[in-house]
Amino acid sequence: MGGNVPMGYDADGRTLKVNKGEAKSIKTIFDLYLEHKTLQRVKQEVDRLGIRTKRRTSNRSGINSGNKLICRGNLHAMLFNPVYAGMVRHKTVVHEDNAKPSLPLRHLIRFKHCAAAISSSKR
Repeated sequence: MGGNVPMGYDADGRTLKVNKGEAKSIKTIFDLYLEHKTLQRVKQEVDRLGIRTKRRTSNRSGINSGNKLICRGNLHAMLFNPVYAGMVRHKTVVHEDNAKPSLPLRHLIRFKHCAAAISSSKR
C-alpha cells in the first residue's frame, strides 16, 4: 500500500490495522452525515466535537503534520473512501479486500448509505 494512511488506521507493514481511537471519530463522521445529510452541517458538528485530522510524522524528516480542523473536502474524501467499507482502491479500480474485513459489516452499510446519499444530492 502506498500514500498516506487513512484516518482510523495505522500502517502494519503493507496492510492496515484499525486505530480504535481514530475509528470512533470516523464512525461519528459517518453517523453525522446519515443524520444531517449535508457536509456543511457535519463540518459544524465535527468542529464542535473537536475531531481533528490524523497526526502524521514524516519518516524522512521527522516533521509532524496533521492534527488540524477537518475541512469539507476531507469529509467528502472520507465518506467516499472505499477503505472504510473494507475495500481497496488501486488507481481507479476498487477491489474487495482479500484479507479479513477491517471493520464490521455495519460500516460497509454505513459507507454505502453515505455514498448513495451524497451521489443523489448532486443530481
